[in-house]
Formats: sequence, C-alpha cells, structure tokens
Amino acid sequence: MEDIAYTQETTKPQAEDHSEFSFEDELKRQNINTILEIYGEEYLKKIGILTR
Repeated sequence: MEDIAYTQETTKPQAEDHSEFSFEDELKRQNINTILEIYGEEYLKKIGILTR
C-alpha cells in the first residue's frame, strides 16, 4: 500500500513562479498602451484629473 502522506506531499501544487508575475505585469503594460493608443490625450487628461 502506498504512503498517502508521501503522495500528497509530492503532488502539492507548486507556488506560482516568477514568470507568471512577469506575464501579468507585461499584460498590464500592454493594456495601458492599448488604452493610450485608442484614447490618447483625452485619457491622459482624465487620469491626471483623477489622480490629483
């Protein structure tokens, strides 16, 4: 019979690695760039007003 504790230990999900965070950060940058391309100066003005 197999040792359940050992099996569970070896099948635990690994913590998210750094590459996933890099992917998310890159996706955020791309989304911001897309918004700027679509809305341009108008978007920047509105963000400036909101962040005062």
